[in-house]
Formats: sequence, C-alpha cells, structure tokens
Amino acid sequence: PTRAPRPTHYSPQHDTAQPHTEQATMAALSIPADYGYVLATVFATVPLNLFQMYQVVQARIKYKIAYPALYAPDDNKNAKAFNCVQRAHQNTLEFLPMMYASLMMAGLRYPFYASCFGAVWIGSRFAYTLAYAVKPSYRTIPFVIGTMGGLFPLIGLLGYSAYEVFPRN
Repeated sequence: PTRAPRPTHYSPQHDTAQPHTEQATMAALSIPADYGYVLATVFATVPLNLFQMYQVVQARIKYKIAYPALYAPDDNKNAKAFNCVQRAHQNTLEFLPMMYASLMMAGLRYPFYASCFGAVWIGSRFAYTLAYAVKPSYRTIPFVIGTMGGLFPLIGLLGYSAYEVFPRN
C-alpha cells in the first residue's frame, strides 16, 4: 500500500488527532508591583554564596586541602575543622532550590511576606556558617531560626497561595 505524501504545511484535514471535548483556558500570570522585594531577596543569596565560598577558600589555604577534594581526607589532622566550613556551604546549596522555588512562587501572591521569610533564612545562613566553623554544635540555633522562622513559613505560604488559586465550587 502506498501512503499519501505528507503535507508540508499544517492543514486541519490532515490532522489525525482526536477532537478535544473540552476547551482549555490559559491562565494569565500576574506579577505584583512589589515583586521587586522577591527579586531583591533572591539577589541577596549572591553575597551569601560569595561569603561562604570565601570561607571555604580560606579554610583550604589554612588547612592545606587541595582541589579537587570536596572534603578533607580522614587522615588530615584538620579534617573536622575544614569539613565543618565546607559542610556549611554545601548545606546551603542543598537548601537553595527549595528556598528559591518557594520564595518566587509564594512571592507571586504575597511578595512582602515571602521576602521577609526569605530574608530571615538568608540572615540565619550567615550566622550558621560562622557558628559551624567555630564549633559544630553552635550551628543549631541559627539553623532552627532559619528553618522555623524562614523556610518553613515560606513553604507554608506557598501552600496557602496554591490553596487560594484552586477553584472552589
């Protein structure tokens, strides 16, 4: 059997897909006027990351940990000291995607509150980094402040924002 030549342009008569029974509507995305707070909060993570990178570089020099090793080898007498600095930076990088997503999406509905929660988290990460480098157990208070006062409320705000946009019958 021979096939009909394929058309070079779209034509409804050549469309073999089943017709849709429902019409899809596209929702418009509205950026609030004060979304700049959210963008400023996102930007504030840049100095945080640079600060943490600097801490790691300084620790590499001080404790003589060469690249490409992410962590100090166990036989290095300064392994714990270096690894604490590195872990503080790594832990922040692990949390950033969740924080960014929550901040930017919740900020579409509540930009000021989302930015405040994001700022608490960012500020706590500076303290967390410094505390972890001094003594690992000191990191607990900044971590709890950042999580309970920043990240968890931000995630809650995202959930509430999502709830608000769902249609109700």
